Amino acid sequence: MHEENQQLIYFQNVDAAERRLQQESTKRTMLMAWFELNANDIEARKIYYQDIPSYYRWMPALKIWQKRVDTSLGLTVIGRIYGVMPNETER
Repeated sequence: MHEENQQLIYFQNVDAAERRLQQESTKRTMLMAWFELNANDIEARKIYYQDIPSYYRWMPALKIWQKRVDTSLGLTVIGRIYGVMPNETER
């Protein structure tokens, strides 16, 4: 998770830093995509962020949450949401 405009950015070449910063500032994260999902999908508004992987899957190429086809089959879904340390109170 991150605060607004506080995403971690890694780069190897200092000369490319400015270009990379511009790219990353417009990059959609899982959390930002979840907010968009809630704005557009009424069903998603009832689901906590940590439970989203049980009902939606993250599509990394598109950077969107896609609704799972059938969650009633009794299949166990293992999803991953990044944790936040308790001492990071602002997050």
